[in-house]
Amino acid sequence: ETINAARQTARLFARTFGTKRCAFIIDACIADMFESCSRRCQLRHTPGGISAQLTWSGSCVYCTELLEGLMKLDEYGDKDRATKNAKRTAHVLSSLAASVFPIIVSDPLWTLSTTLDGHGSEQKTQTKPNGLRVAMVDSIGGDSICEASSITVMNANAILLCALMGFVCQFARVLDEDIKLHLPTIILPLLERASGIGNHSYVQNFAVASLGVISKSTACSDMYSFIATNFDYLLDAVSIRVRKHAKERSTMSRCMMGVIDVVLRSAIRHGSITSSARLSMVDHMLTCLLNYFDRQYDVSMSQQNYFDTVCNQMIKKETIGCNA
Repeated sequence: ETINAARQTARLFARTFGTKRCAFIIDACIADMFESCSRRCQLRHTPGGISAQLTWSGSCVYCTELLEGLMKLDEYGDKDRATKNAKRTAHVLSSLAASVFPIIVSDPLWTLSTTLDGHGSEQKTQTKPNGLRVAMVDSIGGDSICEASSITVMNANAILLCALMGFVCQFARVLDEDIKLHLPTIILPLLERASGIGNHSYVQNFAVASLGVISKSTACSDMYSFIATNFDYLLDAVSIRVRKHAKERSTMSRCMMGVIDVVLRSAIRHGSITSSARLSMVDHMLTCLLNYFDRQYDVSMSQQNYFDTVCNQMIKKETIGCNA
């Protein structure tokens, strides 16, 4: 009852504030969340455990309820007036989405780790006396805290990401078909989080549900037809991402393989790759992927050669020392 009362209060705030003031409040909440998360990532370890993630999750829920309240403005006031202001309201909310979506799906907020094998932040390992290797994460998923806290941190990060996706879903309901304007910003990040590789199960399930909500808003029958409809953009975005990692010789997130799998499966299921142009796009993407794997192999081999050289030099020095 307390939670429902709080939700109703937030929706009443939306009716009182109006669209523009709610937009300012939501924009400020998301910006403050991002800045706070960035500061904690720079500091690596800050006291407070998971309190920050829970606070940010609460802010997301508050923003979501404000949007819910804006959806129902016409239920409380003059319907004729609401109809006249509908276009202006849609313009304000679309501008708000264009402002907050890039922040939500950017690093470090969207890339917070939700599993011990890591989705976003790199993690260190520490060898215990008994030989077990455990992931060490800080209060936002980085490094340097005890193992006992790590699972709690991952769960807190998962709650935050689910709250963020709930906020995006509410936007999809409010904007309806206008959410199409913002798909280039949110569709690939959501697919990454919907991947079964490298994601917390709650995050994966919530991402799949979010894609279902957005699919409905864009008048697609299901998530697979939604992905097939956006096949060209997704394939191009994946190719750019893979090519970037290959060029920089950086490690690509493991969940990207899940994205490639579901995009190709959706296209095959709906017959979206029968044209020669799309077959050419698939060929280009696979070429980029193979090039990435080749670069990763080169990097690993160069590292191995470096380690071999260092070890040989140390052995040589030890031998010379013993002979002397």
